[in-house]
Amino acid sequence: MKFTSVIIASIALFVAQVAAEPVPGAVKPTPPAPPVYKPPTYKPPPPPPPPKQECLKSCSYGKPTCSYGWSAVKKGDCWTCCKDIKY
Repeated sequence: MKFTSVIIASIALFVAQVAAEPVPGAVKPTPPAPPVYKPPTYKPPPPPPPPKQECLKSCSYGKPTCSYGWSAVKKGDCWTCCKDIKY
């Protein structure tokens, strides 16, 4: 009886080894894809602050004609001439 159980155990071990080894020429299963790299969320820098302006105190209800270097700017219901201050 011992001899028979040793043979059965040997056959079972052999079958387990054969089942674990891939068959030569067999198509291997594709490995799982590596995780996709996702960079941290990109936040663009904030826009530069608008240039500071020097404005005239006058207020007109129609668009004024401004001097060279000045531009007409509407503030509420009022138009005035402003120029950008350059540092």
